[in-house]
Order: sequence, then C-alpha cells, then structure tokens
Amino acid sequence: AGQDLLYADFGFRGGTPGSIGDLVFFDTNASGVKNTDEPGINGVTLNLIGAGADATLGTADDVVLATTRTNASGSYS
Repeated sequence: AGQDLLYADFGFRGGTPGSIGDLVFFDTNASGVKNTDEPGINGVTLNLIGAGADATLGTADDVVLATTRTNASGSYS
C-alpha cells in the first residue's frame, strides 16, 4: 500500500490504437497470470504518464495524461 511502481514500461511503435488495462490483482504465486483464487486489489490509483516539453519520458517535466482508480474487484478502465 502506498507504493509507486515507476519502472513498468512497454514499447509502442504506433499503428493500430490499443488499450491499457484492465485489472490489478494480487499474484499470489508470481505467475504473471490471474488465477481464479487471486483477488483483485481495490483502490489502486493508476496514472498514465506522457513526456513533457522535452519529449523524453522519465524526466522532471513529464505530465499525467489520465488518472483512474480500481474498483472493489480490482478492475479499471
């Protein structure tokens, strides 16, 4: 609780629009796959970060493009 995960990243090269989401869960067996007995996590705040004026991610001028929060089942959109 109260932790920021700032190193999750992926490469996107454009093309067909996609989506990010839609579940935060407690991965009890560290498999990276949601199993039926692994609960969603309520109340997680997620920020979509974009590059600021310097066009470089991970620098001081980065901006929050969107924010959402998970619901009781760990889902978000």
